[in-house]
Amino acid sequence: GEFSIAGEGELAVEALLDAFSHLKGTMSLVREGHPFQLSPDAAGELGQEFTTVAVFKFYEADRTHFVDADGARTRFRYHGDATYDLARELVSDDSPFAWDAHPLRSNLAAVILDEMHDANLAMFTVLRELLRYNDSALFLGVGDRDQVIHSRTGADAIFMGEAFDREIGRPTRMSLSRSYRFGPQVAGPLGRFSGKSYLAAEGIGSSVEVRHAGCAKEVLALVNDAIGRRHILRPGSSAADVAVLLRNPSDSVALEHE
Repeated sequence: GEFSIAGEGELAVEALLDAFSHLKGTMSLVREGHPFQLSPDAAGELGQEFTTVAVFKFYEADRTHFVDADGARTRFRYHGDATYDLARELVSDDSPFAWDAHPLRSNLAAVILDEMHDANLAMFTVLRELLRYNDSALFLGVGDRDQVIHSRTGADAIFMGEAFDREIGRPTRMSLSRSYRFGPQVAGPLGRFSGKSYLAAEGIGSSVEVRHAGCAKEVLALVNDAIGRRHILRPGSSAADVAVLLRNPSDSVALEHE
């Protein structure tokens, strides 16, 4: 009775893969000290449907199969699997690698991580162990806690904050440098909203308008209007200079039809 898929199933595969990304990024089934025991209650504690977790465990069993006593050999990898596999190996109690011969020990001079606000537990685990096996390496991470937009894959600002301090060490934290993406007209409201100072380059004209549209045809009219005005304001510019950001990827279908 617990093993069921809601609806008619057209989006079942997409929904499952989306949930798998969260399970991999948060390493929800990798628990210290004891293996994860599948049950409806255990799945509920993870915020997942029982069916989703059951299929995920089968997916993982099918994706990796044991070929000899040395462990599992990967049959295929999908988005996020490689980082998840490495992170699981690094926290495994029976890792085949000796401390002095560990593959992460590379005598690195520096480790630089951009877009650190995208980090999830799997990525953070790899980073933590990389710095542990290269303890003389300098570390530079660049991120903005207000840009955490991939929480569905487990991204969390905690990995730039208290988790980093607790598991790696307390770093020197510096303010964001000056942005040349927008001018003071945008930096001011952003700063008031986020409670921090955004430095913006003077001389860059920026503006924000709120326009309302009820259907794809009206959205297209707004896009065409924006492109037309851009041609007037910046002679020689083209539609390639315009980016349309959509809340949901599927919204592009109706827009493309128009």
